[in-house]
Amino acid sequence: MCGLTAAAVSKGCRSVRHSFIAALGAVLGTVAIGCGGVDAGSASFPGTVVYESPSSEYQFNLLEPPWRETVSQSETIFVVPSKIVTLLPSESDSTYTLHIYRQNTDAASALQADAPSRTPVESSSGPTTVASESGSTGVEMSWQENASVYHRDAYINIAAAVSFRMHFSAAVPLVDNDMVTQMIASFRAPPAAGSK
Repeated sequence: MCGLTAAAVSKGCRSVRHSFIAALGAVLGTVAIGCGGVDAGSASFPGTVVYESPSSEYQFNLLEPPWRETVSQSETIFVVPSKIVTLLPSESDSTYTLHIYRQNTDAASALQADAPSRTPVESSSGPTTVASESGSTGVEMSWQENASVYHRDAYINIAAAVSFRMHFSAAVPLVDNDMVTQMIASFRAPPAAGSK
């Protein structure tokens, strides 16, 4: 117990309880900052974290959790696990997935070149023009592969003759998904060294 007498027990336990609550609050505060404080001051993407690719070619904002980064062979994949408490999320049991591919051409040409990967298609929407918050431009389209698989691809120009394909997949329609739209709108080249 916390002490020998009833008064000591009461006072000591309150002290221990108070210390525990204070420590828990500090931990939860740190977790909240770590999970969303990176860009909390941004008017465009509040509460999101900024992910920058290992090659420093691109960055974008995402809500983490539910999005989690995982590595499959040599590729980085982002997933929303079907159960948020999943320790090692995998693509096979995820609600949403995101693959990012470098394209050595402009966005419109990359979209056209990838047309064969979008067959068979039950229905589609687009292509439409997109613009990120940073001024990067591109094209996107959404399609339904079958009764339970939906896709949305955004091709964003980052530099001359370089674009990136953001390939989203889910068991729900993605054409008007606000979470996905925000991630596409935030996709950009990292700021130049020394700038903000």
